[in-house]
Amino acid sequence: MKQKPLILVIANDNPPVYVEMQSLWREWINKNKEHCYCYFVKMEETSDSDIAIRIAEEENTIYIRGTECFVPGILEKTMIAVEYCLQCFPDVSSIIRTNLSSVILLDKLDYLSFDETVRGYTGQHFDYVLNRYIPFISGAFIYACREIWKRILTHYWKDIQENPIDGIWTRLPDDVCIGEYMSLAGILIVHKENRYWVKHQLTEDEVGEIKMADGICHIRCESYQHLHTVESMRCFL
Repeated sequence: MKQKPLILVIANDNPPVYVEMQSLWREWINKNKEHCYCYFVKMEETSDSDIAIRIAEEENTIYIRGTECFVPGILEKTMIAVEYCLQCFPDVSSIIRTNLSSVILLDKLDYLSFDETVRGYTGQHFDYVLNRYIPFISGAFIYACREIWKRILTHYWKDIQENPIDGIWTRLPDDVCIGEYMSLAGILIVHKENRYWVKHQLTEDEVGEIKMADGICHIRCESYQHLHTVESMRCFL
């Protein structure tokens, strides 16, 4: 069985520009559906207590019961969707957690080949001060194999069970929490220069050079108040 990567795109429909970004992502999904799985992950307010998570294939969306929020909502969407997909897709070799303002160059992912038991990869590595440093992966592109995600999930659920009111999951950004769970699992975070962050409107030649650049597989298109985000995304589709 040929293994595929799975891409989870954290999404919601507000502000309206996010809906336009989802349309661009759907174009990307249609071009690459033979080579990967890709789903948006959204919260859904529902009175049906029997449905905690569902996939709407026609929308390329995983819906999780709850209300959209930054903390702890994005972490919750990520962890529940990852756990669900690990169970549903046995041919998934690795999972990328990304966001709407990114574009993934799928044919360049081989640059991020890694030891499947001890490492995660990032295009940018940060430290967060919380009486100490927590190394973590930029939430725009978190890439790890299924075994690493399983180990992260173990520490996520342990945090919720042991600290239901004041765990780090209740107060820190999602990528910082994931970094802490990786540290607790003994997973080494390896820095790799795999990202290009678009800082200005690009010429056709610049786009071509970025696409051909060694190791670049993640294009971060977010601009101030998303003034040029959509235009930048179109350049790489």
